[in-house]
Amino acid sequence: MNKNFENVDISVDFGGIKLQSPFIVSSGPLTYAAEGMIKAHEMGAGAVVTKTIRIKRALNPVTHIAILNNDSLVNCEKWADSAPEVWFEREIPMAKKAGCVVIASVGHTLEEAEAIVAPAEAAGADFIELVSYTETDMLPMLEATIARVKIPIICKLSSNYPAWKDPVECARKCIEIGKAHNHKVMIAAIDSIGPVLSVDVYNPGPKLGSDNGYSWMSGGAIRPVSMRINYEIMKMDRDIISYGIGGVTKAEDALEYLMVGTTGVGICSILIIKGMEYLNKVVLELKKKMSELGYSNIAELRGAAIDGISSKTADEPTVGEQENDVESDAKLQFTFKEEICIKCNKCVNICSYDARTLKFPIMKVDRDLCRNCGACSSVCPTRALTSEVVRKFTNTDELQNYVGYFS
Repeated sequence: MNKNFENVDISVDFGGIKLQSPFIVSSGPLTYAAEGMIKAHEMGAGAVVTKTIRIKRALNPVTHIAILNNDSLVNCEKWADSAPEVWFEREIPMAKKAGCVVIASVGHTLEEAEAIVAPAEAAGADFIELVSYTETDMLPMLEATIARVKIPIICKLSSNYPAWKDPVECARKCIEIGKAHNHKVMIAAIDSIGPVLSVDVYNPGPKLGSDNGYSWMSGGAIRPVSMRINYEIMKMDRDIISYGIGGVTKAEDALEYLMVGTTGVGICSILIIKGMEYLNKVVLELKKKMSELGYSNIAELRGAAIDGISSKTADEPTVGEQENDVESDAKLQFTFKEEICIKCNKCVNICSYDARTLKFPIMKVDRDLCRNCGACSSVCPTRALTSEVVRKFTNTDELQNYVGYFS
């Protein structure tokens, strides 16, 4: 392990602009004005995305944000609550003067793209990020923006069906339009998920004040959905420049996105919950984790997981229902390092089959009860307990020689 993690380079080339880190503070309350964007930059953000600028400023309901759990939110917040002129005359120029890389979020219609993108570029924005409520609006908005600006354009995609039927196919179309016009087009995926409903049990009714009580969900809860979509986009074309949005709460989450091929990672909800200062901690943790894993820069790890996900061989166990479902011919081999175990007992408590016991420093697993689900090793906070998939052994002697298999 390289202990000198300060030598790890986490800067990225994002559409021709060097970012100090892959973290992009996504459009939301934190980037309400220049002051919020500057604070994000000072805490280590590589870029900041403005609140979505529309022709008419938003009037948000009271209330419009609520905590869902320790890493997720629901919200019915609208777009920017200040007029476009405020962004062009104050917020964007002020943030640029302070050193921010600014992504101007513009939505949600063709008419608004036509009116807003050029003034946003003139105000100093480094990128335009297009946001729309429907997949069908995105492509004409992109065409109109290409005709009006020279800076790179980011198309922000959603997974909210039926308005967005296929974000991966939409990404392909956006990239093709960019190539046809010789204009740099990039992808951001995904927007918050919804509509959802959160109920106030103390005052029976919806927690938030939208007209119908519905809201949108962001944070850790949506990360696996976003991860799958980002993986499919990058598997389709590894040269796409993108940033993944949804549920980045710590350094390992950022690594997941980078390893499926994104160039940057959006972060927002966890910073609302824990404060912008938390970003500085995540930046430092990313350097440490990369050093621990043997990476010296982002380029070395970008896309590292794509082949491992997509190139499953006939010798590997299948997951989920298959047409010719057969008993898996593999098991989990567990390794336990007592010296870093904190005796939290999470691995024991999470086992639905009561297969694992810990009488420190001795940990055991009953292989007759164990179903090889992997929950126990996934919940370990220090990686004192780890697991890897191994082939089923052909005879008892071979099995007993593999000591870690039973530990």
